[in-house]
Amino acid sequence: LNDTRLKGGSSLLKEMAACPFRAFVHHRLSAQDPDKPVTDLDGMDKGRLVHSLLEVVWRELLDNSYDNLIERLNTESFQNALDGLIQQHIEQINAEKHHLLIREAKAIEFKRLKRLINEWLQKETQREPFTVVANEQSHRYTIANMTIKLTIDRIDELTNGERIIIDYKTGNTNIKDWFGVRPTEPQMPLYTCILDQEKADISAIAYGTVRYQECKFSGITENSKALPGLRSVFAKNKFDTEAQTIKEQVPIWHNDLTNLVSGYACGLAEINPKDTNTCKYCDLQGVCRIADINERAELEQVS
Repeated sequence: LNDTRLKGGSSLLKEMAACPFRAFVHHRLSAQDPDKPVTDLDGMDKGRLVHSLLEVVWRELLDNSYDNLIERLNTESFQNALDGLIQQHIEQINAEKHHLLIREAKAIEFKRLKRLINEWLQKETQREPFTVVANEQSHRYTIANMTIKLTIDRIDELTNGERIIIDYKTGNTNIKDWFGVRPTEPQMPLYTCILDQEKADISAIAYGTVRYQECKFSGITENSKALPGLRSVFAKNKFDTEAQTIKEQVPIWHNDLTNLVSGYACGLAEINPKDTNTCKYCDLQGVCRIADINERAELEQVS
C-alpha cells in the first residue's frame, strides 16, 4: 500500500484475523454482499441507537458526572429529558431508513429503549465514583508504519486517576476473543494499545453489555473496585496468553496486531479461515469456494 492510512478501522483487522481473503475482498476490493430488504430495524440499527443515546445522556443530561447520575436518575426532570432524547433518536434513524417504522413500531422501540437505558444507568450507580473523560472520541494509532483511525466508545477516570476503557455491546460477547495471535475481536486490544501509548494508567478493560435484564460489565481488571462484577485476578489460565497483567499484555497485543496490519499491507489474501466458525456466516463462500477446496483435500487424502 502506498497510502499509510489504514481504512476500515478495527473491522479490517477483525476480518484479517478471521481470514485474509475476506479482508482483501471486503476492504481492498470494496466488494460487499448486497443489502437485503428489511421491514424493521436490524440488530446493528438498534445497537447504534443505544450507543448514540448513552453518549448524549452522559454528555447533555449528566455532564459526564457520576454524582449527577446519582442525584438525577430517578427525578421527573431527568426522565422527561430522556423521553425527548429517545423520541429524537428514533425519528432520526427512521428518517435515515426512509420512514420504515410505522407509529406502533416506533412506540414499541421507545418503550424498549426507555427500559434499557434506565436499567443500564441503574447498573452504573453501583460503581465507585468516576468521571466520563471521553465519549465516542477519535484516536489515531500508528502500527507497522500504517495509521489507523478509531473511535473509542468511552473512557472513565476513577478518583485515583486510573482509566477504564468501556465498549458498549448489545449482543453476546466473550473476552477470550481478545487473545491469541489472530484475535477474533481485536477492537479492545487496539483501544488498550492506544491508551497505553498515551501513557494512561489503565486499570480495567471491559464490555458494557446493555441488554434487557442482562446489563453487566465483563472484562479484565487489576482493581477489584474498578467495575462491579470484575475480578482483580488476571486469570491467565483462562486466556491464550502468558501475561499476568494488562501492562504485560499490551506488547503482546501490539505484536499480534502489527502482524495482521503487515500482512494486509503486503497484500496477503490467502484463503485461510481461522476456524470452522469463520466460514459459517461468511458471504464469500461462493467466491472463495472453500467447500470445493476442502472436498478436494479430503479426496486427495483418501487416494
